[in-house]
Amino acid sequence: MRKKVLSTTMAAVATLACFATAGCGAKKTPDTDQTLEIFVVDAGYGVQWAHDIAELFKQEDWVKEKYPELVVEVKSNDQKTFVQTQLSTPKVNTYDLMFGCYLYDQAGSEDIIDLTESVYNQKVPGEDILFKDKMETACLEELAYFNPNNPDADESYWYVPWQGGIQGIVYNADLLKEFGFDHEPYTTDELYEMCVAIKKAHRKVDGLETEIYPFIQSSDADYWSMYMFQTWWAQYQGIDGYNNFYRGIDDGSRSSDIFKQKGRLESLKVFEKLLKSNGNAEDTTANFVNPQSFNVKFMVAQSSLLQGHAVFHVNGDWFDNEMKEMKADIIANGGKDYTMSFCIPVISAIKDQCATIADDAELRALIKAVDENSSSLTGEGYDVSREDYDKVVEARFLANGGSGSTLGVIPSYAKGKAPAIDFLRYMATDKALGAYVNATYGTKLLFKYDVQEKNPELYANLTPAHKRIEKMYNNTLTNFTTLRYNKSFPLCGYGNVKPFVDEKYYEKFSAVGNTKTPQNFFDETIQYWDNTAWQSALARAGLN
Repeated sequence: MRKKVLSTTMAAVATLACFATAGCGAKKTPDTDQTLEIFVVDAGYGVQWAHDIAELFKQEDWVKEKYPELVVEVKSNDQKTFVQTQLSTPKVNTYDLMFGCYLYDQAGSEDIIDLTESVYNQKVPGEDILFKDKMETACLEELAYFNPNNPDADESYWYVPWQGGIQGIVYNADLLKEFGFDHEPYTTDELYEMCVAIKKAHRKVDGLETEIYPFIQSSDADYWSMYMFQTWWAQYQGIDGYNNFYRGIDDGSRSSDIFKQKGRLESLKVFEKLLKSNGNAEDTTANFVNPQSFNVKFMVAQSSLLQGHAVFHVNGDWFDNEMKEMKADIIANGGKDYTMSFCIPVISAIKDQCATIADDAELRALIKAVDENSSSLTGEGYDVSREDYDKVVEARFLANGGSGSTLGVIPSYAKGKAPAIDFLRYMATDKALGAYVNATYGTKLLFKYDVQEKNPELYANLTPAHKRIEKMYNNTLTNFTTLRYNKSFPLCGYGNVKPFVDEKYYEKFSAVGNTKTPQNFFDETIQYWDNTAWQSALARAGLN
């Protein structure tokens, strides 16, 4: 997503109100109960979706009848803290609905309204299903508000997600095929083997001096630590194990022994394997990460990926939308139109927990069959138990999500509360969900919506990456699961419990001369969380 730096000077704060689309001096929007003034942060998914859904909303007969004088306006800027600033200035703010970032701490405050009864417990307009029941289960769980001062209170919901993307690895399918691989990496060991082959080939970009590297990243977006660490950890540990870490539960009861949970360590071992060789000139597998990654901003790195300077790039499903104009410019200027796709390799260490999976080759064979929606325990290259099959299926169809950090809220003092509430309910309709997919170049909100089934024409126009993602979402073997936003767990949100005391995984393992190992991260964290620190965290989270 876009990573813009917000100035914190008083002058910048004073002029924040001028950053709406029309800017200072624009015609003032009427502030009435028949006006719906919407603000949207312009991030990786853009803002066109809000304009398109607003137009559909206005055209509904029930909306026209209920709000005969309705005025809807959508404004935006790219300032990530704009919503927080506006919420704190009720005498200035006239927005009725605000889609912003990092609003998790707003729940339960006097700044916004509780949406439990007005939105979540109401039916989706024109559909026989409650809003909360149409939302993906993991998303609903992470949005439930927990008050540490009243831990026995009923669940309540104060915001709705306006982005629901998943994160993984974007890759150049054409280049990968040129290097001899006709499929995505099924496992992390296979990903490593691909990186070795790419590096050993010493291929140049179009015959130029620039070498093609396995990975390219950027200096200002630590997507490895932000996205892939959680995914590989949860694959190994299982979703319940992952959630239990953040619940503080080990072997059925709350215990600081959660910091001995092995999945976190195994995920860091993957990081080390893929990153530790960086800068080692004597190692033929050295420099898996293009060295410009440590000097360039994220848009430059992503542009380099599109130009064939690397094969893999840790990112999210917003990539196609964010880069569509850049890709068009590259092609218009004679660049190749590479096919970009999306993958989430399964952590190879999962086989160590599976008694019937002999090696990585058998694990890959099973994953290949799972991708083809096979429910058989025996197939070409594999013969496994039901328990091991189920564990791999769960790992294959989970991903780190992004709904918890991008939320929509209604200010408590808004005059247009009624149309704002109805707009949020309308966002869960099939019409609105289809419009969101279309406007964002293929991404989707975390509601139950099968693009291929509901809108075949729209599905046919999706990019290869998004068709791959839809296949993950709509497999016939299990429900696709997005991992809960860590701050949705009281022990993290209030108790500041983190997987490791030091969270600079990518930075450490990619550094030349780094000597810190995954075991070092593991051991120092266990040492830090003595009984005093643990009990303090439980108290802050209202769990002791």
